[in-house]
Amino acid sequence: MPIMEWQETFRIGISQFDDHHQHLVGLLNSIYDRFIKEGPPEGLYALLNSLADYADYHFKAEEQWMLANNYPFLDKHASEHIGFKARVAEMHRDYEEEKETVMGILIFLVDWLSDHILITDADLGRFSHQKT
Repeated sequence: MPIMEWQETFRIGISQFDDHHQHLVGLLNSIYDRFIKEGPPEGLYALLNSLADYADYHFKAEEQWMLANNYPFLDKHASEHIGFKARVAEMHRDYEEEKETVMGILIFLVDWLSDHILITDADLGRFSHQKT
């Protein structure tokens, strides 16, 4: 059973970003599956780093799109991306110091990604549709 199921409500209507979001959900589920099967993975950093790297790629693509399309809330949206990256880095450190658990990290990632897609990215999708 996945930790996060892709839902049609996650679609924002910009196919590139919908594909990115589906990939991020898949990465989260891969990390969760490995955790469930093997316990706390020795390669947690590698798995989370691959997720963080893809998230960074996705954030850059979104921010470039927003800039090219004169999205009025670019700064606010980008600040959420910055906050996410800072929180993930903090959780990495906390995990290393045994102040954070794998499940704690995964739950944060699921909650943040769901909220970000359904609220912040959904606004981006509405803006895109108003432009057409």
